[in-house]
Amino acid sequence: MNIFFDKYLIFSILPPLIITIVKFDKTANFTYQSYLHSIRYSPHDIDKIQIAELLSYYKGHVNLFNEVVPLFFVIDYTRMRYLFFSESSKQVMGYDAMQLLQDGLGLTMDLMQKDYWKTYNTKIFPAVAQFLNKHPLHEHQNLNFSFNAHLKCANKKWINLLQNSRYITSQTTGLPLYCLGMVIDITSFKADNFMNYKVEWINKQTGQIKPLDQKRFYVFDEDKLLTTKEKLVLNHIADGLSSKMIAAKLKISENTIDNHRQNMLNKTETNNVAQLVAFGIRNGII
Repeated sequence: MNIFFDKYLIFSILPPLIITIVKFDKTANFTYQSYLHSIRYSPHDIDKIQIAELLSYYKGHVNLFNEVVPLFFVIDYTRMRYLFFSESSKQVMGYDAMQLLQDGLGLTMDLMQKDYWKTYNTKIFPAVAQFLNKHPLHEHQNLNFSFNAHLKCANKKWINLLQNSRYITSQTTGLPLYCLGMVIDITSFKADNFMNYKVEWINKQTGQIKPLDQKRFYVFDEDKLLTTKEKLVLNHIADGLSSKMIAAKLKISENTIDNHRQNMLNKTETNNVAQLVAFGIRNGII
């Protein structure tokens, strides 16, 4: 194994990779961990030029951060290991890059707060896989996925990190083979307990960004409970009232009603009003 050092990167060059065909499972059984344990080796060549291009893309953004230090990494899912960690990991997490390379995914899984890890394992990564599975392979290189999580540093302090990831995917299944990511500490900017998941299409030539998908996941069960006002709004929705009518009835703004509706959709993980009303009926709210 050859390891190259520069100001920002430690990168391991491995032999050509071989993987099996792993199909996306739409059931609740598809998780990050199940995917890692299901992917295996078989004849398959990986485009190392594409890897180098994505690494260059992230390195090109280093100077854009004046107040925060970006951390860069590469995950090889077929080998369940990191291929690359930037030396800035010492500043961001307190861990030496070589230690993270050696200890692998197990260490970073253990460092993530358990409820955030559960949400990433069962919600965030499956959402990534499903989105990739639904979109043409030629579009994957332009997709940027982001989410935030709580991580414990070497000094035992918790920090809130924002991770941006791009994926190199299988030509057969469309599922991730590599994850190339950039992480920044956003503790001073974000203090709530939500995991915000976002997908954007990025034009590599112009830098144009187009939002494609966005979800908010409530990490702790108590945050998923509907408030008294939200339950009241939900009952009015079930009665067929419009946002304008509900706003007039409750003497609040229409925008506030829309915010209540969106919060309820996020908390109940439903996609539309019909599903939200059905949730309310099932749970005795309506």
